[in-house]
Formats: sequence, structure tokens, C-alpha cells
Amino acid sequence: MKDRFIKEVRAAARKRMLFLPHALSQMNSPERTISANEVRRVVLRGQDH
Repeated sequence: MKDRFIKEVRAAARKRMLFLPHALSQMNSPERTISANEVRRVVLRGQDH
């Protein structure tokens, strides 16, 4: 079930990924600078630990 959910999320993210205002402010804060491409990479491929 978990794998199916991840596949569905990734399929939807390939079509379109929206960033809410809170996420944008976190992404743009000086102490947490993270790009939209980095977020997309983690959503689509997973995060290396």
C-alpha cells in the first residue's frame, strides 16, 4: 500500500507540483535556502540518507 501511494504521488508530481506560500517562505529563508529543483528531486527519487 505504501509503495502504491508513493507511485501515485510521484506520477502526480511529474504532471505538476505546486508550492504553498508556507513552503515558499521556508525555501527562501536565509537559513534554509533550498531550490524547487531540490524539492522535486527528493519527491521524484527519494532522499539519500
